[in-house]
Amino acid sequence: TDSYGASDTASTTFNILNEPGAVSGNIEVVHTDLKYTVIDVSENRLADFDEDCHGEVYDGADYNTARLDLLRDGELIKSWDDADSDSSGTLTHIDKALEAETDYNYTLRTFNSDGDDQEGDIAEASDGTRTHDRPQVIVDTPNGLEIASIGDLYNVEFTTTQQQYISRIEVFYLRDGVSEEDGTDQDGNKVESNTGVNSDGAASGDSTNFFQISDDTGEEVNYNAKVAIRVHDVGNYDGLNSQSHQDSSDYPFTMASHTLHHDFDAGWHLFGPALEIYEDELDLVTHLEGPDNMGNWGQDWVAFDVGGSYDGLELNLGEGYYLAVAEGATMEVRGNPVTGDPITDSDSLANLSLDRGWNLIANPLVNKISKQTLIINDGSGDKGFEDAVDAGWIAPTVYGWLESGYSPIDNLMPFGGYWVNTSRGLTVKVRPHLFDDDELTRTAEVVSISTLELKARDISGEGVSDFITVGLSESADDEFVYGEDEYDLPRQAYASMGGEYIDMKVGSDLMKDMKSSEYDDFQAWTISIATEKVDNDIELAWGDVSTFEDDLHMVINGEAVNMHEENYIELSSMIEEVAIVVGNVDSYLNPIPEAFGLSAAYPNPFNPTTTLGLALDVDGFVSMSVFNIRGQVVEVLVDRNMKAGYHNVVWNADGI
Repeated sequence: TDSYGASDTASTTFNILNEPGAVSGNIEVVHTDLKYTVIDVSENRLADFDEDCHGEVYDGADYNTARLDLLRDGELIKSWDDADSDSSGTLTHIDKALEAETDYNYTLRTFNSDGDDQEGDIAEASDGTRTHDRPQVIVDTPNGLEIASIGDLYNVEFTTTQQQYISRIEVFYLRDGVSEEDGTDQDGNKVESNTGVNSDGAASGDSTNFFQISDDTGEEVNYNAKVAIRVHDVGNYDGLNSQSHQDSSDYPFTMASHTLHHDFDAGWHLFGPALEIYEDELDLVTHLEGPDNMGNWGQDWVAFDVGGSYDGLELNLGEGYYLAVAEGATMEVRGNPVTGDPITDSDSLANLSLDRGWNLIANPLVNKISKQTLIINDGSGDKGFEDAVDAGWIAPTVYGWLESGYSPIDNLMPFGGYWVNTSRGLTVKVRPHLFDDDELTRTAEVVSISTLELKARDISGEGVSDFITVGLSESADDEFVYGEDEYDLPRQAYASMGGEYIDMKVGSDLMKDMKSSEYDDFQAWTISIATEKVDNDIELAWGDVSTFEDDLHMVINGEAVNMHEENYIELSSMIEEVAIVVGNVDSYLNPIPEAFGLSAAYPNPFNPTTTLGLALDVDGFVSMSVFNIRGQVVEVLVDRNMKAGYHNVVWNADGI
């Protein structure tokens, strides 16, 4: 209203806007390490606003971000204030103390000058990463097939990952396979590698992959040894929170001393040294004689080789010897164990050279060895033991000495001697191995088989006992087949064990004879029994024979003993032959000839009786008379019905 009282109205509207919210910033994890990260962040410029008649709607700072917050997995870890109106450029944060092998998500939140009271949503940007894996280690060797010598350095080899993050590597010796002790050199110094943890996020790393350590305090043979390797990481940015990872041998390996002892009971033994004897101590008698060893040669003990020699005899690795001990004694041998990491074809000390026929060998290693793991080579290539048996290279049975006689063995023991038969010259490779449930490289074909082991012993217990094996198999041949059938041990193998012994053979020279289970009437084996200085009765014994479904008898002087009902029999040492019959024993005792026949009189000339053999291939009436040169009947010997078979007809000419 003016002074004249006139009035009018007019109006305008102003929209007062709050400061626009800060726009989303930039975030990038520019470096990821084992246990830290580096993150770069920056702000962004506001976009241009629309213009009206008065100009741009917003005329404040284009870079209006006043605060930047950095969050890790929703937790604030860093905040920057930005008071100016210009770009702050790139801002960097080092997240120094993280865990390895962990996912992390980083978020950047940007605020205008109103801060937490900013109108509208807070702009966000994010980036993620995963910290790197910790170093790992795997022990490569020793890992179960190695032999190392006590007092000498041996290699410990291992494989590591993330080597740039390794700060320290330690090696430990597990003497009992469990308890750790520092791995040391021959001077007792701890063996390790230490390149240091992170300093300001930087470290050298470590690519070491082997050490050499020694066991200088062990004794004899340790079959439980293991090693362990422990790797430490470089830690976080400041070298803190260093962690470790460890691996140990999967299986124990062997540590062997340069001096070994073995106890022998009184009596006979087969033996061989488990060490390569020192070159200046090879003489057998000199090496083993003495009060701290086997005692006096000739009085307390004697030993000789397969040929019976003892003068100038050397104690050679892999060679078997006879040993007689008067009373129990402990043998000491000194030398070098066969070592290997693992043992390979180049380690000739673990290879045995065998000649055709019988060989007296010894286990060259300090380990128990299964015969099934032996590697056989005839010059044309390697075969496993079973394959070599199938090829006819080597006999399937290895014989050792047990108490008072020879016995088949499955494992070759340290200090043990053994008999092995081959059909040709061979190299036998003896290698350490694990005794576990792993399948063999070859699966044997399953065939139906029945076997009988007949054991003979001197009832007085003084003579060396013996055994033979006979049996039936679907795949067997009635003729001799090398590997299926086996030759008997040489006579000296018995005679050398004191000279008082029993020596049984199947036929003329076999220890084992397999025949076909497909037969018409019976299968039979003739068993010869030779003795030397055995004046007592002999016991023949057998075990379970239930796998023989047909009748089973032992025939002694024409009398049959049912072997299904009895399990032993005693007989005079004067009996030199028995038979084992499967099937119809009557047909064996009373065989049917293939054709009629009459043998010449025996003896001839005679006084007054002689015997004529009559073979009848069928039942029938038989007339048998003696005529003189004039054709006159002198005497009627037979005039009756007779059964088919072999018959002896005796003529007593007394009075003619």
